Amino acid sequence: MARFSVQGVFNYSMLTLSDHERVLYVGARETLFALDPNNINRQLRPQMEWPAPQDKKRECVAKGKNNQTECFNYIRFLQSYNHTHLYTCGTYAFQPKCTYVNADSFTLNPADLEDGKGKCPYDPAKGHTGLIVDKELYSATLNNFLGTEPVILRNLGVQHYSMKSEYLPAWLNEPDFVGSALVRESSGSKDGDDDKIYFFFSERALELDCDTELNVARVARVCKGDLGGTRTLQKKWTTFQKARLECSLPERHVSFNNLRAVFTLPGQDWRGTTFYGIFHAQWGDVDVSAVCQYQISDVKKVFEGSYKEYREPSQRWGRYTGAVPCPTAWSGKK
Repeated sequence: MARFSVQGVFNYSMLTLSDHERVLYVGARETLFALDPNNINRQLRPQMEWPAPQDKKRECVAKGKNNQTECFNYIRFLQSYNHTHLYTCGTYAFQPKCTYVNADSFTLNPADLEDGKGKCPYDPAKGHTGLIVDKELYSATLNNFLGTEPVILRNLGVQHYSMKSEYLPAWLNEPDFVGSALVRESSGSKDGDDDKIYFFFSERALELDCDTELNVARVARVCKGDLGGTRTLQKKWTTFQKARLECSLPERHVSFNNLRAVFTLPGQDWRGTTFYGIFHAQWGDVDVSAVCQYQISDVKKVFEGSYKEYREPSQRWGRYTGAVPCPTAWSGKK
């Protein structure tokens, strides 16, 4: 097994393989690397430092955070933006920032930073996922310093409005985001389908009457062409749906509810897409893990219904029996 590390650098958490230039980009704590994917011990360009300034670190400590583990710039997002630039985001000592990296010179301008709120978590220990799709950033993260506002957000680009989810437990309830994927369902679709962005996470279930403390694994999705609704849903997702990801060994009465990672395997076209989830569970006194496989056809079928809705008068979840909304009014698609 090949190993890569540099003395004094920690938390090698972000990996991006650039196929068009055959470079493995790595984001770590306050440092980025460009490695040869055929020999990861070979740096193709000098490593790039991106530390949080000392004044930001002092502010972080003053707010009660740890100056040994938290008050640094942890790289939490790193993806290709186009053939010449990468887009990266860091926690920046609990004041998240984002910027563009010149891929040729492997440099960034420390003075040319963007607000990273909603694009990157404040806390380096919190789950986060994101994708750049047609120069727009879809991210799932925690949107505030306290980590109490989970959000699925679209911004960065100019093609669509910025969009986000509601801060309601019915949408997202203490989620731990682990992965995301683009599925171009518009390609060759006879029904006029829109492309979808899928998000994978674990969260505390609210719809289970028997156990409101149970963590469950989820898959959620939004449509790429979603323009939001009216009134209270202006610039809010109107296509957001989520479902439970089941992974279990029924014969041994083991349910794997904690999703730890996800991998998307493309097929010859989007209909051959397969998702693989890595799960964890407690079986008696033993920690056990499992890998479960999901075909895109099965995932799509679940999102066709039936549905549950949250009923305010009774403050309970129940089966939805009304007409299913069709988004033809804003997208021209089914």
